[in-house]
Amino acid sequence: AILPAAVLATVTVGLLGVADFLGLPGGIAVAGIVAAGASVLVVSGWLVLRELPRFGRRVADRAVPITVGAVVRFVGAEHAGAVCWLVAVFGVPVIVLARLGAEQAAAYAVVWAVVWALYRITAAVGRSVCAVEPARAEEVRWAVVRRALVVVAPAAVLLALTAPLVLSVFGEYYAEWGAAALTLAALSAVPNVVTAAAVRAARLR
Repeated sequence: AILPAAVLATVTVGLLGVADFLGLPGGIAVAGIVAAGASVLVVSGWLVLRELPRFGRRVADRAVPITVGAVVRFVGAEHAGAVCWLVAVFGVPVIVLARLGAEQAAAYAVVWAVVWALYRITAAVGRSVCAVEPARAEEVRWAVVRRALVVVAPAAVLLALTAPLVLSVFGEYYAEWGAAALTLAALSAVPNVVTAAAVRAARLR
């Protein structure tokens, strides 16, 4: 899970640079959509054609019935949690826009597009270890923390140290106004590993 997430993050940031160089309108959205679409096609094809059939054969003797009530209860809680997560994550750019204006919001949009790649890595690691028994939820929590920190911690520190250089790819304005925000946002991805791991364990239970 770490490798696809890292590839997706790298492709997204690379496409952001291309979009900026070409001056494409809506470049941030285009970069995210193209990178995510390519990732979904590749990973989904691999799962459907290879991994899911092999997993099904291996655990066929341990299959348990799925009831409508259980699905409804899970989906209700899952949806509520997902809505709160989206508000927390994507509400900040809206607050920046409302409080500081369009120019500062533009700088922050690039910052968040770069840092969001680190958050996606943690989410991908969490999804990769969720297919276990609920009794192992605590084990899963620590597994997510250990595996995600191996990639996220050094990447966050490197990004924080090179924030002005990274943003200079998009222009001097972004390097001047977004460097501090990128430093703080990148470092925030480290404690997010702990929070995301706890949420993943709760979802498993």
